[in-house]
Amino acid sequence: MLWNVEEHRYGLSQEKHELKRELSSPLSTAVAEELSFLQKFWELQSKMLTVRSHEQEHKYSSTALQWLTLDTSIAYWMHPKSNAQIHLLPNSVIWGSSSLALIAYLVTLIFYLLRRRRCIYDIPEGLWEQFSITGWVLAGGWMFNFLPYLLTDKPLFLYHYLPAATLQTLLIPAMLSHFADCFLRPQDLSTLALGMLVDHKQNIT
Repeated sequence: MLWNVEEHRYGLSQEKHELKRELSSPLSTAVAEELSFLQKFWELQSKMLTVRSHEQEHKYSSTALQWLTLDTSIAYWMHPKSNAQIHLLPNSVIWGSSSLALIAYLVTLIFYLLRRRRCIYDIPEGLWEQFSITGWVLAGGWMFNFLPYLLTDKPLFLYHYLPAATLQTLLIPAMLSHFADCFLRPQDLSTLALGMLVDHKQNIT
């Protein structure tokens, strides 16, 4: 390492002045060169990806593929005497819905791309741009936060998937909004909203 992210020093002397001198003395492995912020950032990220801090498998470690199948959890706290426990568990409804939303987006994207190659435009250009941006941000962000873990051989835990899971969950309202824009005309939406408003007023009266 060329620089220290964190340092802990402990002296061996019993005398107070000797201990102070030991703690204030320069390290034998002094930094040989000054690194820029980007160089430090790159080195830190590379070390995090390559250094294996735990050679043995942990009880609650998991593989990246197990995150998709809900076949994992993490115990955050266990009572030493009773059976009380606090676990990190995925919500099966949200997990399944977000997985379906991701599959629906990819299938719909392939369908649109094949149709557009034949010069068949099923949706307006503005709606297509919105759909594309959604893919770059949400689906692309999910891949960016998930796929690197498939190449990592150190123990992984469910909390590593939370950034990707957040982006994947946001695909649920995005896809519902897209299908509503495609299959429900504006006048249909207005009629539906007006009907709900009238029904609500009748229930109040």
